[in-house]
Amino acid sequence: MIVFDTDMVSTFGKLRRLDLFKEMFPCRRLVIPTGVYQELSRAKEMGYTFVDYILESVEVVSLTKEELNLVGELDKTSLDSGEKECLAICKKRDYVLLTTILRRKISARKRVLISLTCTLS
Repeated sequence: MIVFDTDMVSTFGKLRRLDLFKEMFPCRRLVIPTGVYQELSRAKEMGYTFVDYILESVEVVSLTKEELNLVGELDKTSLDSGEKECLAICKKRDYVLLTTILRRKISARKRVLISLTCTLS
């Protein structure tokens, strides 16, 4: 599975080029957690039409109880809810995370996030 945070999926959604990820990762599903879905829904309510394209291209996944517990542990960080959910899913399911901003935030919060071992691309 390939998990997108809001910034990454929005960037490629605006360009209508999520197909590039399907070409690069043909055997993997493209997913977003419910927190990212909620962030995108707010954008859609504001009139952004690229959201429809994104929601047609990815699958929304819900978090397990264990993942929700991990999200709770991340509440001490400056990460938003979508980013926390992405990290929890990648940690617990060994998925790949595609993001544009987490490296900077993780560098600033190494003490809290050091136990997370997910792939950041």
